[in-house]
Amino acid sequence: MLKRQGRTRSGNRLPSLAALAAALAIAVTGCQSDPGKITSTVDTALQDSSSAVATARLALELEQAGKLTHAATSTALDNALEELETSRKHVLQLAPETEETRAQVQEALEALDQSATSLTTARHAMSSTDQEPNRQQAQSQLDQAAKSLEALTQEAHQ
Repeated sequence: MLKRQGRTRSGNRLPSLAALAAALAIAVTGCQSDPGKITSTVDTALQDSSSAVATARLALELEQAGKLTHAATSTALDNALEELETSRKHVLQLAPETEETRAQVQEALEALDQSATSLTTARHAMSSTDQEPNRQQAQSQLDQAAKSLEALTQEAHQ
């Protein structure tokens, strides 16, 4: 007959409750509510996303000029979208407490969403066989996303 080595049913719960409490504490303290840190995080997210959109725009231009392969362009678009998703995740983790910081976070999320949509449109345009959406539409959306990100970044620095 095998004997249990000192484990009780309630003894197994204690470590899992402690782990849950620790994870919850980390999650709560990981959310930033300091206005200066919020501004800094939003600014970094906007700058990183602006760079990602610029990279995507350049990749599309180079491919259209025959200077970049389809595979390299596709990879550049995928990487740009990943960067944007990472930036969005960082902004979503913020816990703004004032109306001003809530508005700042909301504006950033809207710009990041617009940028993600434009990158997704560009990816679809690259893989589309019927030219819908076409690359000019994708480029136009990327241009608009870049302008929105740039405007928010400049606004944050004033």
